[in-house]
Amino acid sequence: MAEAKIPPHTCEDLESGNTREVPTFNETDKSVKLCACGVSFIILLLIYLPFIVCDLYFSYTHISCQDIVIPHMDLTIGTWLKVNGYLLIPMLFVPLFVIFIDEKNKCATLSFWIIWILTRIFFLSWLIVGSILFWHDIEPTGKCDKSVDSYIWARLIMGICGFVISSKMGNDKKK
Repeated sequence: MAEAKIPPHTCEDLESGNTREVPTFNETDKSVKLCACGVSFIILLLIYLPFIVCDLYFSYTHISCQDIVIPHMDLTIGTWLKVNGYLLIPMLFVPLFVIFIDEKNKCATLSFWIIWILTRIFFLSWLIVGSILFWHDIEPTGKCDKSVDSYIWARLIMGICGFVISSKMGNDKKK
């Protein structure tokens, strides 16, 4: 007795005896990747949005020390906060870029990782600039309003901790 051949992307339902289509690995893989990117976007939105809003709020409301120009830097903490806030906005969309990267395309994958590493280096450098600007030059003058002072203290400490934690998580994934 010859067995009936089942097409490669179908399976036979044992109860009804009917065959049905089964999603291919690529279709399932794409939907999982899309779902993971969507969840990552929402998580990043929840993490970054408060910083974006507060950075931009404190940079545009001139309460106290945001406009103090440091002679050897020619940079204000208000400018630092604006740049920081606007730089975080594109970071929200990194998971969406991952959807368009085909792992089989080594050039695209390598380009993504090079851009990602350069972006991380810039963020670390910008965080160091903000730390030096605030803790070395602005905070000792005592000219910052309590709310601005508290926010910038918290922002810099959380920025440093966030960078260290995300770097540690990246190192753990490589092991």
